[in-house]
Amino acid sequence: MFDKDAQNVLSLVDREAVSQLVAPSGRTVHQVVGSTGAYYTCLIEELYCNCTYYKNHILQGELCKHLVSILIARSIGSVDVRRVNEEQVARLLTFSDD
Repeated sequence: MFDKDAQNVLSLVDREAVSQLVAPSGRTVHQVVGSTGAYYTCLIEELYCNCTYYKNHILQGELCKHLVSILIARSIGSVDVRRVNEEQVARLLTFSDD
C-alpha cells in the first residue's frame, strides 16, 4: 500500500467512519463513510465493497480503503456497533443507492 493510500485508510479510522450494523438475526454489514461523505456498504467476511475502486481492482487482488479501514478498526476496537432491524440490513444488502 502506498503512503497516500495508507493515510486515506488511517483517516477513515481516525474519523471513526466505520460502523457495524447488526440485525436481531445476527446478520451483519459494515458501513464506511468515505472521504466524500458517501456511504459504502461492505461485507467483511466476503471482502466485498460496493465502491468503484473495489469493482475495478478486485480481480487484481487489491482491497479498497473501505475494507482495509474495517480490518484495522476491528483490530483496535474502533468500530461503532449499532443494532438495526432486519429491514435495514436487507435494504443495505440490495446495494441500492436509496
